[in-house]
Amino acid sequence: MIKIDKKIPIPEDILENKLQNRRNSKYPWAIMVPGDSFFIPMKKTPADTKQIAAKLAYNRSRAYPKEAYVTNYDEKEKGARIWRIKKGGRIKQP
Repeated sequence: MIKIDKKIPIPEDILENKLQNRRNSKYPWAIMVPGDSFFIPMKKTPADTKQIAAKLAYNRSRAYPKEAYVTNYDEKEKGARIWRIKKGGRIKQP
């Protein structure tokens, strides 16, 4: 029988690499905490970019129900931003 070891810490370099590259995602989902965001540059049209951002956030929320995201298209920056928020939390504007 194989012995199970307890309380053996994961080396920092391995842990950080795994978190950043989990599932080889090009988006930083795994290392985001509530309040973090990332930007998606405009693809073909503003409508396409809005749809891509909304689908990404929706699919991530379905795969990880304890996480919640909100998106917004920014006309000035020509792209969409996705924020991670607290599940069931309110969005506070400055």
